[in-house]
Amino acid sequence: MDLKRITLFDQSLFKHYLDINRFQNSDYSFATLFAWQPVFYTIIEGCLCVCSLTRDKQSFYCPLGEKSNIEKAIRSLMTIGPLSLILLSDEMIDMIREFGLYESFTVTPMPDDYDYIYTRES
Repeated sequence: MDLKRITLFDQSLFKHYLDINRFQNSDYSFATLFAWQPVFYTIIEGCLCVCSLTRDKQSFYCPLGEKSNIEKAIRSLMTIGPLSLILLSDEMIDMIREFGLYESFTVTPMPDDYDYIYTRES
């Protein structure tokens, strides 16, 4: 798999894929992904696959692209080895259920990684 490190020059590529999905998750913005280096990406099955090398392991975000290609991309990633998907919203988990892949994963809530919102006063 040819993983490339995310750079400022990749912003338009990421915008294209982020506009397709519009996932309601702050982790899926170019600024956030760029800020949380080291972050890498590749294109698999017509989807942008973002890889984070944190927590001493390689983890992937939910692939970004057309819904029919997301399932293919996840299945392709699963053939490489044990797949860790991180920062999934309920919408993404529902999509994985719809693909019939939910039983292939262990879902572990990680409250420390949940999105958060502050009031202006805070």
